[in-house]
Amino acid sequence: MSGKLLLRTGAGLFLLLLVALTLPFTPIGNSLLKPYVQKKINETSPIPLELTQFRLGFSSFDLLLQGGESLAANLKGNYSLLSQSVDALFDLKVNDLSYASSLASTPLQGAFTLSAKASGNREKLSIIGESDIAQGETKFLIELRSFALYSAIANVKKARLETLLATLGKPSYAKAALYLDLKLESAPEGGFKGEVELLANDGEASKEVMKQEFDIVIPSTLFNLKLASQLNGDNVAHNLKFASNIGNINTSGATNLKTLATDSLYALDLSDLSPLTPLAGIPLRGKLKAQGTLKGDKKSLLLDGSTDLAGSQSSYLITLQDLTPATVDISVGNLKLERLLFMLGKPQYVTGNLNLNASLKDFKEGISGELKVEVPSAITSKEPIERDFNLSMPATKLSLASSVLLHQGKGNAKIHLDSDLLKFVAPKVQVVTLPALMIEAPYELLIPDLSKLAFLTKQKLKGDLKATGKIQHSPQALIADFFSQTLGGEVSGKLQNDDLSLKLSQVEFLELLKMLDYPALFSSKTDGSFLYNLTKEEGILEAQAQKGRFLENQLSLLLRPLFGIDLTKEVYNHATLKSKINKGVILSDLAMKSQNTELRSQNALIDTDRNKIDAKLEAKFKDRPATLTLEGALDKPKISIDTHGLLQDKAGKAVEKYVPEKVKEPVKNLIKGLF
Repeated sequence: MSGKLLLRTGAGLFLLLLVALTLPFTPIGNSLLKPYVQKKINETSPIPLELTQFRLGFSSFDLLLQGGESLAANLKGNYSLLSQSVDALFDLKVNDLSYASSLASTPLQGAFTLSAKASGNREKLSIIGESDIAQGETKFLIELRSFALYSAIANVKKARLETLLATLGKPSYAKAALYLDLKLESAPEGGFKGEVELLANDGEASKEVMKQEFDIVIPSTLFNLKLASQLNGDNVAHNLKFASNIGNINTSGATNLKTLATDSLYALDLSDLSPLTPLAGIPLRGKLKAQGTLKGDKKSLLLDGSTDLAGSQSSYLITLQDLTPATVDISVGNLKLERLLFMLGKPQYVTGNLNLNASLKDFKEGISGELKVEVPSAITSKEPIERDFNLSMPATKLSLASSVLLHQGKGNAKIHLDSDLLKFVAPKVQVVTLPALMIEAPYELLIPDLSKLAFLTKQKLKGDLKATGKIQHSPQALIADFFSQTLGGEVSGKLQNDDLSLKLSQVEFLELLKMLDYPALFSSKTDGSFLYNLTKEEGILEAQAQKGRFLENQLSLLLRPLFGIDLTKEVYNHATLKSKINKGVILSDLAMKSQNTELRSQNALIDTDRNKIDAKLEAKFKDRPATLTLEGALDKPKISIDTHGLLQDKAGKAVEKYVPEKVKEPVKNLIKGLF
């Protein structure tokens, strides 16, 4: 009895096991398994895909994945678990590649198809296929052994460069027919051996796209490119030839892919760089020659060469250790500044030569070495500066000499700038490069003729200016302070980013008037403060004058006979001025008082851009009121005086002296009515 029970139990377990093993391969099992497979796809696929068809049999499979209307991938065929063999077909149809942009982190676009057939087993699996990607004819044959790549053959004909660029989400900078011939097989010593040849035939750079993307006009540019490579294990020999109607680029040599050991030559000779703008990422123009060698390996790589950059005689020697800069030696002789600006797509702001010598190292520690820059003679160009910066700067001769000596990111520099406009000397500049560039530069400034700076100050100035100070630069701010005794007193200030602040101490006001090219009206010692924002062109001026005196002028000559007072003999022990500046318009409040006079004004207007003044002063001269008006040109204003109060006063005195007592009051009332 127990034997029969054991037999029945074993048969039941076998039946259950048989059901468990066979159920997944039935339609019912497929329907149960499909949600699980979809879940795994959702978890692992970087783009949304729907498993719309799932058929898994004992020896066959048929899967269909869809990404909306954008793509469809079908994998179907036969397999054998016992022999571990497969015979399958794969079809991919992409109607809109932008659906997969997240895969490449770039906006992909376009459409293509790909079909392939895989057959073989674990030991040897062959994949043969074709595609029309980039509108070309692509065929390939890949052989895997133990699931590792053993050999590959690929042939691409008539693929379009412009379509490939668009597929990768890039503008179609150029068009060309692409051809690829690849034959590789596993090498006994490791790696691969074989040949790869890439051709770009009948190429032409796009003038329209270059203009649209970089606002640069390029010449008609036709080109052909050939890259031939021979692989032997880890070693690759290459030969690149770029031939065009604007010049040639050639490079050849041998490289070990494992150690990156290389021995290569390069040379370029181009009459116009503008078609290479997309490679540089900035607009380029002009011609360039360069040649040199690249030798070494990953541990120590040496780039040696020479170039005629911007018409110069230049050489460079750069050492890389572990593919990062270790030493840099550069010599640049007679570089033409105007040609460099042209090459970078900039107007010809300056014409002259530049010499540069640099020997640098310790880049990880903050840079050590020496750098010298010299501009022996140069001259600025008036027209482009006025057009681009709205500054009527005259053509200005200048020279520059600068040097920097660093040790692990810290050091000193010298700067000497001499020009027709100013002389700037900073003999002891402190420089720090880590963790960020910081500069502290004590300086001396000499401006021999302030009138030459009218294009910058927007104000006619006279005389000279000598100043000392310190410039500080950091990632957070640019600060410059200064000190000068040019005006007979002391002027100190600070420029922090766009904010300018000045402090005046015992400045001779007459000297200030001379500097501003205003009439010599008043002399005093003056204290004050000035706050101004360079960007907004707004500010506040407050000044206090002590022991002030008027000089002989139109006003004093006018007042002397009218009021019997000599302004030039009055001493103003306290005078205040408060002004608000909005661009070229100044509104001022003025208060002045001496023993015999008092002057007050509110909202007196000066327009420096238009050289206009409109001011009304309420005055008292020996307690006699008067109103003074200044109008017209700032340098030669029209002065008028309201003398009603003066005439009324003189008439009143005449009544007291000459009119009989009986009629004095009626006459006085009559005079009041007249005035």
